[in-house]
Amino acid sequence: MFPARRQAYPTLERPGPVLTDDVSAAVPETVARIERTGVGQDILVANIAHVGNGNLHPLIITPPGNEAARVRAQSALVDILGDAIALGGTVTGEHGVGLLKMRGMDKELEPAVIGMHHAVKAAPAPHGILYPGKVLGAGPGVSVSLLGVVAGRTGGPGPLSVGRSTLTGPRDG
Repeated sequence: MFPARRQAYPTLERPGPVLTDDVSAAVPETVARIERTGVGQDILVANIAHVGNGNLHPLIITPPGNEAARVRAQSALVDILGDAIALGGTVTGEHGVGLLKMRGMDKELEPAVIGMHHAVKAAPAPHGILYPGKVLGAGPGVSVSLLGVVAGRTGGPGPLSVGRSTLTGPRDG
């Protein structure tokens, strides 16, 4: 089974760039909502999952060079993250929160919890040298301009894809 799963990603990347991450929530309803999101955004979404633990990996596939589809893919991801939270799940099934899912973390966690994350990050490096400007930014209440997020609140719209790790193209091999 695992070899088939390993081949799924390269196979799904052949039609075009893939925006992917993971969420964890009640599987049947989450899959149904992901499918509705794909139809509503007019975009192809495949799912790879660890069904036993509710961890889903939606792969949002866009035609190469299609800017409108890329924007719809980003919107679809925001919808998928919101659906996972609405269903009592989480935006971080196993891969954690990175730049791609910052908005989801902001919606899932209370401001006090985000403040605790800032405190933990600042404990070994109080001068902000640990990944400055990344997911936790410069500190509670300080704007992270990349995505327009302020700790504890969702800010304005901004890009979601950042580098090859979040919006990939076909792989060699």
